Amino acid sequence: MPTSLPETKLYVPRSRRSLLQRPGLRGRLDRGAASKLMLVSAPAGFGETTLLTQWLAAGPAAPPDQRLPAWRSLDRADNNPTSFWIYVIAALRTVVPGVGESALALLQAPQPPPIETVLTSLSCSAAHPRKASRS
Repeated sequence: MPTSLPETKLYVPRSRRSLLQRPGLRGRLDRGAASKLMLVSAPAGFGETTLLTQWLAAGPAAPPDQRLPAWRSLDRADNNPTSFWIYVIAALRTVVPGVGESALALLQAPQPPPIETVLTSLSCSAAHPRKASRS
């Protein structure tokens, strides 16, 4: 993993209690917690970060050992696909150490393959995390 990645982009922000509570959306997140992967997406300023930090702070329906958020904060500098996916792998590694090893190697190659190849490698290692963490 490159050492130049600012780790602050991988930390879940603190929840601020004074903000709007959205029990309906938090309920949807609780139901989604049964999935292996959950993506929350909306235009900037719609409150995704606030919603997720409140939900995580409140203790989602999943048992604590299953509440494993891989957090990745984005900014304008993240418009490069290679940089974006290196950070996604770094975020995933905060939850499953070693995951994405081969995908990371592909991304850092002098001539990286098409992103589809990298994502196939990443999805295979994510599907078998025990193998990934041993390598």
